[in-house]
Amino acid sequence: AVNPSNPRNIVIAANDLPSIFGNRELPGNLIDDDGDGLIDEAAVSTDTVWVTTDGGVTWNRQVIPLPAAAPAGTTVHGDPTIAFNRDGSRLVYVHMADKTPASHGAGPPNERHAMVSAVSLDGGVTWLPANAGIVGDATLVAGVPRAFTLDEDGDTVNDANDKEYLAVGPDFANPAQDRFVVAWQRHHVIYASTSLNGVVWSVPVQVGGETRPTPTSAPAGGHSIDSIPTVGPNGEIYIVWEEFGTAGQSRIKFDRSLDGGAHWATAVGVPDTVIYTGSINPFNDPFSLGQYNIPAQPTRGIWLGLSADVDRSGGPHHGRLYVAFADQADRTPGSVNAADHDNTDIFVIASDDLGATWTALGATPVRVSDDPGINSQFFSWLDVDQRTGNVGVSWYDARNAGAANNTVQYFAAVSFDGGATFSPNVLISNGASNPLLTGGGNDFGDYTGMAFDRGVVHMAWADISNSTGNNADPLLAPPRPIRNEVYYDRALVNGVSLAGIEAAVVSGKSLNAAGFSGPVVFNTGTPQWVEQGPGPAVGGYTRIGDGDVVGAIQAVAAHPTNRNIIFIGAANGGVWRTTTALQGSDTVDNDNDGLRDEPDEMGWKPVTDQFPSLSINAIAFDLNDPSIVYAGTGSSSSFKLEGGMATGLLKSTNGGDTWRLVGQSTLRNEVVTGIVARGNIVVVSTARGGGQLYRSTDGGDNFNRLSMNDPLMTKTGLITGATRANPVVITSPGHTLSSGDHVRITGVLGMTQLNGRDFVVTVINPDSFSLTGENGTGHTAYTSAGIWTLDDEDGDGLINEVGVLSATVPAPLTGPITGAAQANPVVITAAGHLLSNGDRVRIAGIVGMTQLNDRDFTVTVINANSFSLNGENGTAHTAYTSGGTWSLNRAGRGYAAGDVLTANVPGGGGVVIHRQAQFEVLAVDADGKVTAVALTDPGEYEGVTNTIVSPTGGTVGSTGLRLDIRFSRNEFNLPVSGPVSELVAVPPAAAAASFTVYAAFGSQGVFRSTDSGLHWTNVTGNIPQAILRDSVRVRLAVSINDTVYAAVASNGGRLVEATIKDVDVIKIKREGPFFIPLRAGDKLNILGEEVTVDSVNHSNPAFTLVELTSKIQNVHPIGTLVTADISGRLSAIYRSGDGGKTWRPISLPGDDEKGGIHNGGHRMTRTSFSSEGTPRRRPTAGSSAESTRGKSSVTTERTGRPLSTTVPTTPRHIPTPATWPLTPGTTSSRWTTAGSSSS
Repeated sequence: AVNPSNPRNIVIAANDLPSIFGNRELPGNLIDDDGDGLIDEAAVSTDTVWVTTDGGVTWNRQVIPLPAAAPAGTTVHGDPTIAFNRDGSRLVYVHMADKTPASHGAGPPNERHAMVSAVSLDGGVTWLPANAGIVGDATLVAGVPRAFTLDEDGDTVNDANDKEYLAVGPDFANPAQDRFVVAWQRHHVIYASTSLNGVVWSVPVQVGGETRPTPTSAPAGGHSIDSIPTVGPNGEIYIVWEEFGTAGQSRIKFDRSLDGGAHWATAVGVPDTVIYTGSINPFNDPFSLGQYNIPAQPTRGIWLGLSADVDRSGGPHHGRLYVAFADQADRTPGSVNAADHDNTDIFVIASDDLGATWTALGATPVRVSDDPGINSQFFSWLDVDQRTGNVGVSWYDARNAGAANNTVQYFAAVSFDGGATFSPNVLISNGASNPLLTGGGNDFGDYTGMAFDRGVVHMAWADISNSTGNNADPLLAPPRPIRNEVYYDRALVNGVSLAGIEAAVVSGKSLNAAGFSGPVVFNTGTPQWVEQGPGPAVGGYTRIGDGDVVGAIQAVAAHPTNRNIIFIGAANGGVWRTTTALQGSDTVDNDNDGLRDEPDEMGWKPVTDQFPSLSINAIAFDLNDPSIVYAGTGSSSSFKLEGGMATGLLKSTNGGDTWRLVGQSTLRNEVVTGIVARGNIVVVSTARGGGQLYRSTDGGDNFNRLSMNDPLMTKTGLITGATRANPVVITSPGHTLSSGDHVRITGVLGMTQLNGRDFVVTVINPDSFSLTGENGTGHTAYTSAGIWTLDDEDGDGLINEVGVLSATVPAPLTGPITGAAQANPVVITAAGHLLSNGDRVRIAGIVGMTQLNDRDFTVTVINANSFSLNGENGTAHTAYTSGGTWSLNRAGRGYAAGDVLTANVPGGGGVVIHRQAQFEVLAVDADGKVTAVALTDPGEYEGVTNTIVSPTGGTVGSTGLRLDIRFSRNEFNLPVSGPVSELVAVPPAAAAASFTVYAAFGSQGVFRSTDSGLHWTNVTGNIPQAILRDSVRVRLAVSINDTVYAAVASNGGRLVEATIKDVDVIKIKREGPFFIPLRAGDKLNILGEEVTVDSVNHSNPAFTLVELTSKIQNVHPIGTLVTADISGRLSAIYRSGDGGKTWRPISLPGDDEKGGIHNGGHRMTRTSFSSEGTPRRRPTAGSSAESTRGKSSVTTERTGRPLSTTVPTTPRHIPTPATWPLTPGTTSSRWTTAGSSSS
């Protein structure tokens, strides 16, 4: 298991000695019976895990405790299964314990096992008995937990539980919470139990696999084993298992639960669903006359060896359920010759419809193993990388054993297309293992282990090869048989090479050697790594290797009450935190190195390296609770505009100690530029795809989009061209208009004859339309700008409408009947009926008092839960027994003005109503048909106002009233798109008070919300539109008294002269006190003509005088846009003290030497943060203060190529898998396994 929040934290659970077959310590005989170096110690658990927190450099063995409620003297019995929850805060281990310790090792049918669990809250380092539990019923029976009694389910037969597997995923009732599920076989019938914490478990439920003679005979029995659970994205629980009841066949069966394991789709007694039939019967193989033995597993045999996982990545195959297994290559049951029998391969099947069908990958299974010969592959394991959706499979493989087919190596492959194809197979292990050397009759056991996380395939398997040089048991005194060791290796598939660190992390020798102690430590074969950073940024940046640097800081957040705590977000370096910031300026040598106040004394540490994106654009504390911190991801490099993925928000609720991803379903691929949070309300701004505002009311788990970019919502658009033709043709990319729409045109430069007028449009294509009847042959030529706005083309008084929204309005028109009294009149019991006196209802479906069925009655309401049927004497009717419904008879009444209709309004026209909306009926016709309604309570909604609406259709049907409703403009009063470059909030005066928030929508100005980001007002005021129109970035800051500042960075201006040609000095119009901050050497672009700035003169308040190194060659009329690649330079700062109603420009000191903003010749000192968090001067000209990856590069002795010192967190594109190497030790930018180490 790999910790989702810390990829360097890996835990391996193995069947080890003496848990299953070893000796137990016998008290009082003064002998070390169990070989652990201790004599006559009390009976304790001997199940263990091996834990690393440094990525596999060191491993520590930890003993798994038994639950305190387990009977005294309980012994454990292995078969471990282990899983981290989704944020890595909880690690659950489930294993077997002996109900009758005296029978330990006796084998079936004498052994009886219970299932027990243990939980670690620190990644496997610590395990406490208080955090251990009993899987199943822990109710005490005669002082013993029922799960430990021999007949725990009360069917008169002693229960034997075996072969459990564990999975974890979202809880169906609360997807933000995790639910663990464990499945196993009892008498070869499949059972399951679930838990929300890994300690307290539900009473086991029978899932399937029962083949007893009749559904009612006891006990339950069957032929099933190898049950594998997995959890879907919405909390669906799936279980697959093998059924071996038919000789020469093994069938994969399947069931699912949609309510957390309480109920299963296939009822007990109903035949189970079969999804595949194969040839490998583990216990009834006609060829081997018993177990399915092969040369590579000659004693214990093999089975299909199932594994399963669900894609919860949110990618193109989200929700896909995969199952991997081994089968004969010909997949024809009943083979009776050795060539067919031993020629087994690895296959995968998948389902995209909750397991209803299994053809997502085609009509036949996809073969994973690519061995061209007839040797064996078996015991595979499949896992999905939940960051990418890629699928990994690993397995034992005898392809290199020759004709003997009796030695195995470990192989793996990855699919990048949802399982449709798999990469060429990659050899993982360095040695070959011969099962005849294992001793004990167990060969290689029953299973292997693999976890696929962040582009890294982690694998563990049993290995007897001694490739690490330390499995020399025959040399011990007295000699012992060689036993398997557990080997670990990992392969990286995201474009970064890494020398292999395969290691024998758990060995039989070690676990049985007297006096064994200490951690497992690599001592040979491990590359010597030298730390390369991030480190102090001397001179503003640190250069590494071929030029990658660290140092660009994109976001800074200081704790509101603790000056020692600061968070920074790097362009591609993740989130860093210091909790000792003041040590960087206290003139004390805090680390006793003879230096004071150097950067490393501040104690900066990276805290989000485990996540798939290290590009951090924004960091914010919760306004009420600074222990809650948010960080926004997305490409943020200021130089090459490169960076990591936009994966959503990172959230910490413990001051940055641990983090989890939230809001992925909405914010994935959105570059977050700002965050404001208070309690459950989180407002986020983004810059990608035009830029949007999003709002969450559940702490960031789910977001609603506020600013609209839906085509049906976009009823205004930009004009980029207008032809002098008859009729005029307008260019407006993605306009979404329809022929016949009415539009008003404003703001066009050049062809000003169009401005302020209304036109009917004819659509030419998605990017252009013509203005009907407008002859533009005599118009002035179009130069730039302009917008169109949808006019009131249908004369209904609504302008810029959202469009038509169809809603089915289920009025309270029907309901269940739960009683009918034999009285005069009959009294009907119907909870919450909502009827009124005089309503006409029709009764149907009653059992017993059938005299009422299919008749109409006028009702008199008695109370909210009952009414009488006027005139119906029921004293002689048959007694009511059950059932029945009442329905409002619309022919008798219909709707009336004033009725309130409640509607679950579906999405349409880009509008989504998440909760029920209410409409008031304003008018009806003579038949009770609604002709007008008003939205009175929109619930929680987007894009809907309470403007009076006129329904069309309005047909009254059996399920309610269908209304086609036209809504008016966007309720939130925000621009269609941004980008939104800044989001800031005024701290609320009280914890529960609404807060005020400002958003900068680039060229569209500044917007303000006073209700915690729900509704907005444009407060751009008197900031010159020309400044905003040509801006590339607008930044905001706000003080506690609601004084707000806006800083504008511009990359362009407008020419002052009417016509420009053959000149080497141009005038650029100035708006306000500042303008385009040009410098000598800058390149200007004037309608495609590029010129170079020689000098700049800002002395004239009306314009900036720019001298060029060469003359202008083309004609450029007044107002022509001049652009320069200076997107990061400040143009102007404005301040508003009245909530944005009016703005006052602020003068800033200038930078004379660099031609910056001038005002009185004063110099403005600029600083930037290094990755260590200390203020540093800006890097010298030509340097880059950014990182193309979050961590530094290093160089291997083997290839000299850069690699990552940590498990990589920024997956990269994988080229065509066919180019992958097929042998270990090959350096590759895709996948490398090389080298080995001993333990």
